[in-house]
Amino acid sequence: MRETIARLRDCIKKDIITSVILSAAFLLYMIVIVPSGSRYCFDGACGIYFWGAHEHDALWHLALIEHAFRTWPFSMPIYAGHTLAGYNFLLDIIIYVLTLPGISASFLYFKIQPITWFVVFAYLLGRLTQAHQGGRGLARWLYFIVFFSVSFGILIRIFKHGTWLGSVGVPTMQGALGMTNPQFMWSLCVLLALILILRGSRRTWWMVGPLLFIGLGLKFYFIIPAVIFIAFYTLAAVIHRHFRSTFILLASAFLGIAAAYLMFYHGSAGGGLIWKPLELVHQIVEDKDMWYSEVMVQERYYIQQLGHMFSPRLWWIEARTIFYFLFFNFGIRLIAVVGIIGMMIAHFTRHKHLLPFVISIVVATLIPILFIQKGIWWNSIQFLYYAIFLASIVTAEFFWRVTSKLPRLLVGTVVVMLILMFLPTNIEMVHIFTRKDNVSYISDTEIEALTFLKSLPDGVVMTDAFVRRDTGMLPDIYDTAYISAFSGKQMYIANETQLTLLQIPHVSRLALLQEDACALAPLAHYVYVRKGKSAQLEPCMRTSESYMRLFDNTDVSIWQNSSRITKEL
Repeated sequence: MRETIARLRDCIKKDIITSVILSAAFLLYMIVIVPSGSRYCFDGACGIYFWGAHEHDALWHLALIEHAFRTWPFSMPIYAGHTLAGYNFLLDIIIYVLTLPGISASFLYFKIQPITWFVVFAYLLGRLTQAHQGGRGLARWLYFIVFFSVSFGILIRIFKHGTWLGSVGVPTMQGALGMTNPQFMWSLCVLLALILILRGSRRTWWMVGPLLFIGLGLKFYFIIPAVIFIAFYTLAAVIHRHFRSTFILLASAFLGIAAAYLMFYHGSAGGGLIWKPLELVHQIVEDKDMWYSEVMVQERYYIQQLGHMFSPRLWWIEARTIFYFLFFNFGIRLIAVVGIIGMMIAHFTRHKHLLPFVISIVVATLIPILFIQKGIWWNSIQFLYYAIFLASIVTAEFFWRVTSKLPRLLVGTVVVMLILMFLPTNIEMVHIFTRKDNVSYISDTEIEALTFLKSLPDGVVMTDAFVRRDTGMLPDIYDTAYISAFSGKQMYIANETQLTLLQIPHVSRLALLQEDACALAPLAHYVYVRKGKSAQLEPCMRTSESYMRLFDNTDVSIWQNSSRITKEL
């Protein structure tokens, strides 16, 4: 232990700049996730608090961890009678296994896994630096750009709204905000490992299959850059007549993809793409929170209504819209990628290792430009997440190569300009994930009720249809999987957004619940009543003789169907 600490101290002394970059990155990225899932008391409101997308997305994953994997086939925690299919649940099942000795799923999800991710990710970025033979200079640029670069959303806020505040997540998620999506962040580790394996000895190419399985188990969108890198190195192997290595690579890749399909996506009801060119891109000029341009939008609609689809004016409007989409999403990375392409044209041999990066960036960007996704139509934007990440790597190499030829004073000037460019959005991110008025919580009284519910035998739980209310309590703000997440029980129906994303046909069930929840109550083992919030179930529970009250506190009562389930779900 002492030797390890001494070695770490020596590394810090040898490269203070890299150590400062990594320390700042660690604090920033942990602020986004680590505080969530813990108990706090703010202004007398005590409970489990969540910041940002964790109040919805993390609870869905906790519900999977607490409920889905205890049966085979895996069951859907938010829709009784339905099995889990067509979803990337690998991280959830890993955390579930780690909970078996008795470790809290919430502690693993919000505390242990993000710290572990940071160590693995930083290590793999360092290995990529070695693969690119960049040394300490490239490592500094790579860590700086990958961890801190942001979009040009701040320009939208300044020029359209007169303030730099509100640029986080505008126009799309990147940087430390990715910690609200741990599955995506872990898939970046797998992508880096895949690149390193492909660039290393061909004797290790058999590992491509397992990496593909893991990557697809984390994120389906991972498939695009992964396949492009594999195709690039397969072609190179064929050109150099390494046929045995080519066979091993392709066989391993096929088996990895096939295994991932059977494990995670077989039986999926949706998630495919629909050809809708520029449907998502148009939001950049149609959304008033973006680079809104009423003139461009109205002019485009007018020309389209006339049927002049090949009008030069229409094409000019669409070209400008695409440019805004790329410029504001990629930020400084757009300039750097164009610069690298120019370098590749001038000196291809020196920069040929960046070709699969550039191709992946282009393809992963074209998909959300040309397609929308079934279910949640805008979800195809997640392909762009990988394009932005790979563009960050290319950007780091661009600045490293350019600044290596400049005097130190000019290099310092470039660095200061980039820091000033990145700093406001990252500062606001810290502010967002530490603000007490930007948070939701599950009260102590509900946690008490959910803990009791968790102690009961397995069974389906029903509660009223979600109604949004203006309170700080999470159950009033979002339709989430929080009951499953904290009780481990299956819900009759909850979390409509996730059901829509997975294309589970839930509309008729939800409509029946909204129309007459009391008539459906016999389908469940337990009825979860939030006092004063359960418009239908609360009065009928009190008057019915078929239900027995098992739990009661100031905010929640839990009832059991004395005849258990009387009908098949």
